Amino acid sequence: MFQYEIIVVGCGKVGTTLAEQLYKENHDIVLIDKNPDVIQSISERFDVMGVVGNGTVNKVQMEAGIYMLCCLIAKKAGNCHIMLFAPSTWKKY
Repeated sequence: MFQYEIIVVGCGKVGTTLAEQLYKENHDIVLIDKNPDVIQSISERFDVMGVVGNGTVNKVQMEAGIYMLCCLIAKKAGNCHIMLFAPSTWKKY
């Protein structure tokens, strides 16, 4: 199985479940969430990196390592759609 570096934006129920599953599959996970308590709680349970901030902000994305990962996964609050972004769709920084 391949190991990927993945950013999950938003650590609600869906983001946390997704991060947990990807972690169990031995992927390197970086979480982005506005709530530092949520980031701390999840990173204590799993060996993942957490960044506190808004996942739509370039500075936060760069801190999370967006320039070296395979994909970014985000879910808009209140929306049942999960968005998957691959590197080929990103603007070059």
